[in-house]
Amino acid sequence: MPDERGVSWKVLLPLGPQSRVCAVGLDEGAIAGLRRSYDTVDTEPTGDVQYDAVIVGDQIDGRSSDARDLVHRVKHDGVFVDTGKSCDGKTLYEAGFNVSRCYAALPPDNPRVFVPLASRRLRDKGLAFHSPGSARARMSLAAAKVLNCLGVKRHLAKHAIALCAQNEVACENQSLMRWLSERVGYRVVDLAVYAGSDSPRRKITALAIADDGNADVVVKIADTELGADAVRQESEALQAIASSPLSGHAPRLIAQGSWNRYIVQVQEAISGDGRAQMPHLTGAHFEFLAGLSKMDRTTLPCRETRIWRDLNLWASSQGSLTASSTIGVALKRVLSSEFADLPVLCHWTHGDFTPWNIRMRGGRLLVYDWEDGESDGLAYSDLFHFLFRQASLVGPWPGARTLVRAMNDAASRLSVLSGTDCDATTVLTVWCLKEYMSNPKDNLVGLVSQVSRIVNE
Repeated sequence: MPDERGVSWKVLLPLGPQSRVCAVGLDEGAIAGLRRSYDTVDTEPTGDVQYDAVIVGDQIDGRSSDARDLVHRVKHDGVFVDTGKSCDGKTLYEAGFNVSRCYAALPPDNPRVFVPLASRRLRDKGLAFHSPGSARARMSLAAAKVLNCLGVKRHLAKHAIALCAQNEVACENQSLMRWLSERVGYRVVDLAVYAGSDSPRRKITALAIADDGNADVVVKIADTELGADAVRQESEALQAIASSPLSGHAPRLIAQGSWNRYIVQVQEAISGDGRAQMPHLTGAHFEFLAGLSKMDRTTLPCRETRIWRDLNLWASSQGSLTASSTIGVALKRVLSSEFADLPVLCHWTHGDFTPWNIRMRGGRLLVYDWEDGESDGLAYSDLFHFLFRQASLVGPWPGARTLVRAMNDAASRLSVLSGTDCDATTVLTVWCLKEYMSNPKDNLVGLVSQVSRIVNE
C-alpha cells in the first residue's frame, strides 16, 4: 500500500469533498490520499476544465503540462498548491494570486510535520507541536527552533508547501479553521499538521493555533473508516477519564463532529514542562498506571476479553502459520479451552503507553493519544507496551531474556502499588501475540520463545 502521510497537509485546503482537483507531479501515495477526500482527482488537465484546486509536485515530467500553464486552470475562487517549488512567485502574481499560506514540510526528505511560516509565533508553536523519537530528528528540530528564535526562517521556507489564492475568501470559506472557530467560540488563525503513523487506524493530527488570549486545541481528523473508529474510541476513553480521579492526567474532550466527510475530534492541548521524553519508567508512571487499573476493574475468563477474541479471529485467517512455529505453538496454547477459561484481571488501559505519548508537568504524567484505549484491557499490558516499544523502536535492544525479566519486575511493582493479583506470565503471553498480530517482528518471536521457556520450567 502506498504511504499517504506525505499529503496530510490536505486538511489545510479550503475545499469541499465535491471539488474537482488536478494533481500533477505527485507520487502514488499523495494521489491515493487526495482521492480519499475529493470526488474527482485528475492527474493531468482534462479538456478546458477549470479546477477548484490545482496541485503541483516536484515530479513533473515531459508528459505533464508546465506549471505556469497549470496556474491558469484554477477557478477564480480556487486554490493553487505548489508542493515542490515548481512555480515562481512572479508567475503566480501575474495570474492574480496575491494571497498565500506557506507551510514548512519537515523533515524535507520524508515530510511528517507541516509548520505554518506566517510569523515567528506560529513557527514556534508548530515546531513545538511534535516531539520525534529519534536522536537525529530531535537534534534537527532543536536547530530549527534556535534559528527561528533568531528570526531566521530560510531553512524552513526552503522546503515548503504554498497554498495560493486570488482572494482571502477562497482561503477561508470551507476551511477547517473556520469550522473549528465555530466549535470553540473564538478564531483559529492557523494549523500545524502532524501526519501520524502509517497504521491502518491512522489519522491526521493538527494543532489549531488560536488568536492571542485564547487556548490552542488539538484536532484529530480521520479520513478512513478505521481512523474514524480510532477517533470514536479515543472520545470514549477521554470521557471515562474525565469522570475519574485521573481527570487531570489526560486532555479534556471539547467537541466531535464531521467536516468534509471526515470525523473530527477537538480536545484540549496539553503541554509539559519542556523536558525531553522520559525513556524509562518512573514512580510517576507507576502511580498513573495504578490509578488507571482501578477504572472499571473486573476479572473475566480470558475468552471474554476483546484481545482473546481478536486473536481467535486472526488465527482462523492465518493459513500459512505453521503449528510448529514459535508463534503457532503459543497461539495454539492461548486458544485452548484450558487457557481460555483462565481468569484475567481487566480494566481501562491506554493501549499505546509510550514515551512519545506522555509529557511531564510538575512531577506528574500527562497522557494523550487514547485511540487504542480499552475498557477491558489486560492488567500490566501498558507496562509491557512501554518497555517493548522503547526498546524496539529507540533502543538499544537488550535481548529477549533481559526484557522479559524487566517486564516481570515492573509487573510485580505495579501489583503492589495497585493491589492487584494477576499472573503476569499469562498476560505477557497474550500481549506478545496480540502485538505480533498487528506488527509481526522477529524480536516479538524472541519474546514469545522466552516466555514459553518460563512457562515450561
